[in-house]
Amino acid sequence: MKYLKKLIIYAVFILFQSCSYAYSCEIISPTFAIPSIVKKGNTLNIIFSAKQTALDFKAILLTEHSKKPLLINSTKFEDNNWQINTTIPKDVPIELYDLKIECSECSDIEERSIKIVEDYKDTFVFVHVTDTHIGVKGNEEVLAKVIEEINLINPEFVLITGDITSDCENVGRALMLKEGKKVSPYYTEKYKDLPDEKIKGSCINKYKIFLELLLKLRVPTYVIPGNHDMCGIYCEPCKEFYEEMIGKRYYSFDYGSYHFIGCDNSDMMEAAPIYYPNFKDELDDKQLIWLEEDLKKNLDKKLKFAFFHLPIYEKRCKFRELLEKYNVDMALAGHWHFDMIDNKGKPIWILTTSITAPSQVIGQQHRGYRIIKIKEGKIASYSYYGEYSIPYNELNYEFEPANDGKNYEVACRIKNELEQGFDNAQLKFIMPKDADYEIMNGELIQEVVTKNFKLIYVNINIPEEEEIEVIVRKR
Repeated sequence: MKYLKKLIIYAVFILFQSCSYAYSCEIISPTFAIPSIVKKGNTLNIIFSAKQTALDFKAILLTEHSKKPLLINSTKFEDNNWQINTTIPKDVPIELYDLKIECSECSDIEERSIKIVEDYKDTFVFVHVTDTHIGVKGNEEVLAKVIEEINLINPEFVLITGDITSDCENVGRALMLKEGKKVSPYYTEKYKDLPDEKIKGSCINKYKIFLELLLKLRVPTYVIPGNHDMCGIYCEPCKEFYEEMIGKRYYSFDYGSYHFIGCDNSDMMEAAPIYYPNFKDELDDKQLIWLEEDLKKNLDKKLKFAFFHLPIYEKRCKFRELLEKYNVDMALAGHWHFDMIDNKGKPIWILTTSITAPSQVIGQQHRGYRIIKIKEGKIASYSYYGEYSIPYNELNYEFEPANDGKNYEVACRIKNELEQGFDNAQLKFIMPKDADYEIMNGELIQEVVTKNFKLIYVNINIPEEEEIEVIVRKR
């Protein structure tokens, strides 16, 4: 995510005029789309782009209500970037933080890029979301509601497997046209006389909306592209544009002893036809080499997961062969807007429906997201019932009075219409700081005192098909 955070602050025209400044002062890692999950007391390496002459580095964790400095162990200028080795304080609250880097030359902030945890768990859940299609009427509201539900469920992290936007592949078509590549006559006529800034503008706005929505999600989020985000088999500018807007197209990360591999297989879909009838059979060669090297390095992991956009469970290709050869345990994809599971062997092949537009081809009507449960180091469950994911809008809650730090008693009423309970759900109550509080129907996780408020983090058990009320009130 090179420019997404800047879109919140600057107008689009400033974005295009400030690329050199962004390059000279930028957090490269961790990022909004590839965050770091770090234990208290552990070290964290930060990659920061700034001039070699930069001095006096500071690293700061930020939330809406607080800031916490990190101990800098060392700084080293290497491969045209600064490597900043830091230590996470043991007294820092468990939370998802923005990261701010300051130095003598400049400063930068990367939103939602570091999650501090007490420990890595062997029993946990993560969520798979796909095909948000921002730009289609009504989809912003659906994604906002899904984010609200995920915040309550409180997974360790979320995987988003592409098609963030509805039509950013048109940027790919336009850039291909400008390079002299063959595209559909419809797009030739539409884009032949438009400047790059005009072509990119609509797509940039959709990414801006996506970012603003995800800023409300209180768990780490890992994002990879889909065909609607960046389409074009032979279009390097398409890939460069996505990387400028979001970040790396493929990467891996660890959650403790569990390994997750995000791949970009949007190249498997031809850019020129309007309805994408032509598929390639493979990842690009560079990515295949990277994938095999990554898998070789992580043979000892307890479980391995791959996540990408286009399903390959019926295709014989090198990509699939590598996942099978190195015993990847689960492969998660989207694209087709319906739910499917093939668990006859390894990996377990998972398709998750869109949260915004269910498939009309097979008559699937619900929009949903998938919860994957790991229990004592083993995959325990990955469906709501049958092959289906969790239908959205059946888990609702509201605070009364407002949860804004002004009230000494706040209740949260939760209505769960799902045939599934949640035993690790979490609420954060914002209370006046000048009092002590008691909790009804919940268990205190942590209490954080900030300049203006007392933040009460509460763990709750939400039974299936029930309504409950959680209350925090002054003693």
